[in-house]
Amino acid sequence: MNDVAPGIPLTIVEVPPPTFRSRAAAAESIDGGPRLIELLAEAENALRRGEYGAAALQTDAAEVSALWALATHWRRRSVIALSGDAVVGLATVRVPLRESLDSARIRIGVASNAREHGIGGALIDVAERIAREEGRTRLRLRAPHVAGVPFDPSAGWIESPDGVGRVPAAAASSRFLTHHGWSLAGVERVSALDLQSGAASQTEALDAQIAAALAAIEPEYALHVWSGPTPPEWLGGVANLSADLPGDAPTGHAAAGESSWDVNRVASNDVRIAAANRTALVVGVEHVPTGTLVAFSELHLWRDHPNRPALQGLTIVHPEHRGRRLGLLTKARLVRELRERAPECPGIVTWSPESDARLVSLGERLGFRPIGVEGVWTKTLEPLPEEPETDEAAVTDAATAADVAAVTDEPAAAGTPTATD
Repeated sequence: MNDVAPGIPLTIVEVPPPTFRSRAAAAESIDGGPRLIELLAEAENALRRGEYGAAALQTDAAEVSALWALATHWRRRSVIALSGDAVVGLATVRVPLRESLDSARIRIGVASNAREHGIGGALIDVAERIAREEGRTRLRLRAPHVAGVPFDPSAGWIESPDGVGRVPAAAASSRFLTHHGWSLAGVERVSALDLQSGAASQTEALDAQIAAALAAIEPEYALHVWSGPTPPEWLGGVANLSADLPGDAPTGHAAAGESSWDVNRVASNDVRIAAANRTALVVGVEHVPTGTLVAFSELHLWRDHPNRPALQGLTIVHPEHRGRRLGLLTKARLVRELRERAPECPGIVTWSPESDARLVSLGERLGFRPIGVEGVWTKTLEPLPEEPETDEAAVTDAATAADVAAVTDEPAAAGTPTATD
């Protein structure tokens, strides 16, 4: 795949999907364009540095390969933009394979020193073309707006359709996406919890919140904590709770928008997390009378990079068990566990829909502070025109007439196509 953007020599190359020889050693046995995978990881890191800081959310080729190669419920296609040997941009298209079969998630990024040269336009055109090739017409894309990045406030704001949250109209991403026919559909708050400042007082506050929440629910509910793969007895509970996610709910969790969860998918996701060199830390809540899992919250820790912040995954409470502070309890206990198990971890990064006041408030009570927002943008593509139906009988008749003409040296009947038509 080669495309040239005006103003700068550019080649856009599709990265071949990585494969692996062993699920148990996926991160160490990646095949399939390893150099291009390295360049893709390099481009992703450059993009993330511009979004959330140098060390916050960095990745590497092994992680990219494992998360991509071990996916079972979605397919990914990625391209990188090269100017000579330099990576100047990327585009990724993810399509779910079990449901929402008309949808795709897109990520676009251009290096800060290569903008205003048409590279973003070339990449988004390629991404939309890939989506069409995959038969997808409903597209979603997230655009970060990091706190502290200057913009012209006189240009106003683009308000979220749900009335909660907004993004600056003058931001480069807002102008770019609007120009290319995208519309703002929602806004997510990106927040961080600093675990190194005021650690002692923070721990005391957490302990007080945990004790108060436990006193209100025991003995009807019990907490369970695990690290690594989901214990067999909770696979079904995690699957059932995850399946309750709305199909298009905006969230920072990697698997959001794909709600066909079962125990096999939970186990497969555990394998992907481990192969990507992460460790899951989870706090679950059991409803003791029924023995069912009714809530859980999860963090992802970097095994080889203890100085990176943990990533907040899902926090889910079953609708029938809300109003008992189970969400607060699981998240508070999770932070407490993280402090004890990984004292060097600098903090936690989380995503919360601005429209979910309960989740935003819960984070604030635990000390999370906003570091930016992400606009959730959507676009609906016109479906490709259907191929005209062919009248097989007419084709057969025409072929027969031509064959007869060839055998008898007689001209084909008028209106019958010949080899020279």
